[in-house]
Amino acid sequence: MKWGSLELEIPFLSAGTHTLTASYGGDTSFEASEGTAETTVSDVGTTVALTSSVNATNVGQETVFTATVAADLEGQNTEQPDSTGKAAESAAAEDVNPAMVPTGTVVFSVAGVTIGTSPLVNGVATLPISTLLAGANQVTATFDANGNFAGSASDELAQQVNKLPTTAVLSVSPSPSNVGDVVTATATISGAQEGLQLTGTAQFSVGGKAVGPAVAVANGQAALGIKGLPLGNSDVTAVYSGDATYLTSNAAGQSAVVNAAPVTPGTSTPTSTTTAAVTATVTPLASTGAQNAVLLTGGLGLLALGLTLVLVRRRRTSVHS
Repeated sequence: MKWGSLELEIPFLSAGTHTLTASYGGDTSFEASEGTAETTVSDVGTTVALTSSVNATNVGQETVFTATVAADLEGQNTEQPDSTGKAAESAAAEDVNPAMVPTGTVVFSVAGVTIGTSPLVNGVATLPISTLLAGANQVTATFDANGNFAGSASDELAQQVNKLPTTAVLSVSPSPSNVGDVVTATATISGAQEGLQLTGTAQFSVGGKAVGPAVAVANGQAALGIKGLPLGNSDVTAVYSGDATYLTSNAAGQSAVVNAAPVTPGTSTPTSTTTAAVTATVTPLASTGAQNAVLLTGGLGLLALGLTLVLVRRRRTSVHS
């Protein structure tokens, strides 16, 4: 003690109100005495910094989010009244032990939806994750307040997750075929990753015009039966729609070759002029419930549903010897 005063530095007080007592034992000239004072210690502010180990990623690819929580020693309160109404110094920012590291739990979320939690270890919490959806995911890390540290949240981190690429391959069978035969177009979609189901549809076209409804992809394939293709070569194509996980893809066109039907000896060709209606009708294939068929009646094989043409043909009489 010097000049009647004594200072004692207290390295750490927990958050809350504390009553401090100082007792003087007296000496040969002065009697013993005691004094008290109250001080209030605020919880320490915190900051959260959020990073990602890989950005951008593909669907199903793992990234690790790291949240670093640090004590924010600025802005702590400086004075509080004691029980006598006098001002007493409280724990200011510089009075907080700088070696004190926040403890507790960090909650990771995307657009307000929790995707995981992790405890702080030496002020750091990590979350490995591979289940984010495709698109721009706005990720936030939030530190839950505890007895000595105030809660806080990081700025949003935009984690980009890309859809997976696919490849579509088209086959046409049989080719060549005869007029009136059913030709099956099959689209095979590859690129599916284990545990990530490939869905979506395949839209088939002939000569650049869509044929029938889009066919659901099952086990990586979609098939459509087509009847009534015209004589000669027809260009058949397929487009995979993609889904929430996989990108769209286009199959290279395949040529469906249709030959004239064999003529039975002894038959005759028509001799007069007649008209015939040509229509297009969608009907399911009887052979498998997984396929659909487009039935195009008439020799021209029109592909637009509901379209009717009137075809005028000149009939000739064959000459028999």
